[in-house]
Amino acid sequence: MNYLQRHKGIILGLVTLLLLFFAGLTSREGSRMAQVGEVLSVPFAPLRQAVRNIAGSLEQRISYFRDLKSLTEENRALKETLAQQVTDQVELESLRKENQELRDALSFDRKYQDYRIIVSRIISRDLDNWGDALVLDAGRQQGVNLAMKEQYPGSCAVVSGSGLVGRVIQTTYNTSRVLSIIDHGSTVSGVLTRSRRHVEVKGLQELKMKGLCFVGNIDYDTDISLGDYVETSGIGNNYPRSLIIGQIVQVNRDERTRTISAVLKPMVDFQSLNTVVVLQGKEEMP
Repeated sequence: MNYLQRHKGIILGLVTLLLLFFAGLTSREGSRMAQVGEVLSVPFAPLRQAVRNIAGSLEQRISYFRDLKSLTEENRALKETLAQQVTDQVELESLRKENQELRDALSFDRKYQDYRIIVSRIISRDLDNWGDALVLDAGRQQGVNLAMKEQYPGSCAVVSGSGLVGRVIQTTYNTSRVLSIIDHGSTVSGVLTRSRRHVEVKGLQELKMKGLCFVGNIDYDTDISLGDYVETSGIGNNYPRSLIIGQIVQVNRDERTRTISAVLKPMVDFQSLNTVVVLQGKEEMP
């Protein structure tokens, strides 16, 4: 039995050849071998059928693996095409956003004609990504001059197409460091657009991580509601007037102390901000 098991393949091959041999000999009608073949065909019929089944199964398996290889190659090609389409879409969206940012930047040239417009890109920011330490690729060489603030109030304010970003607090030859309005060291004199009442917009550490600002110094009788907009008042030397800061998203009234405070959401999305404009006094241009 062990011998038959070990040589099963060889035996099956020999039997197959034998059947083929007999098939050739018995193909002629009326021949003696044909008569012999008819006699032998009876006991060998099951074996012959088994051979046919094996051959058919083998052909099916070969066809299956051939189709599998074709589908695998097609699937790989489709994945490569899809990946390229996704890459193209991302690049297109990036170009669209950059184009809109540049259009917004150019609109400031018409709105703030008393200022020189310096378009700049953000090249570095804090690890928390909320932008309180933005570094721009424009510095003294490009015309950013902190000394101009005394002569031109609002000079070195930093804006985007959406609204106020912050102000330049330090410059190098080719870069500028910007204090954003959500930083805990920032204070902006503002005015409620609807009621024209004055407020102060401050950056607080606990709100910074949410991308929000604190609004204080609000008179108790001030008409303030959710959805009100706040803009710069122009008081002081840091910012020109009428720059949109953000929108009131929370109002807190304390009847006991008769005080009001609020929370503001900046119009600028600091997490996706890439291009800004520095407003600079027009004198002493290089």
